Amino acid sequence: MIAGADSFPMMAIPFFLLAGSLMNTGGVTRRLVNFCLHPCGADAGGLAHVNIVTNMIMAGMSGSALADAAGTGSVLIPAMRQEAIPLPSLP
Repeated sequence: MIAGADSFPMMAIPFFLLAGSLMNTGGVTRRLVNFCLHPCGADAGGLAHVNIVTNMIMAGMSGSALADAAGTGSVLIPAMRQEAIPLPSLP
């Protein structure tokens, strides 16, 4: 059991999630989203573009998709729900 828990990937996943949570708690994620909102936030689907640009920058900082999703998801998902644009109805 100890040998199974001693593998690097099994230990890395919780630490990457912790890194994303610390970035969110410290305010790094919010400032990064605000930085990315200026060049591409006014376009149609701007928050989706902001999500992509923010995750590209965070990938350079953390190196983990899990930390990116944990860090930016808790900020951008509620913002995307709040800015939801109703889809046009089909004829």
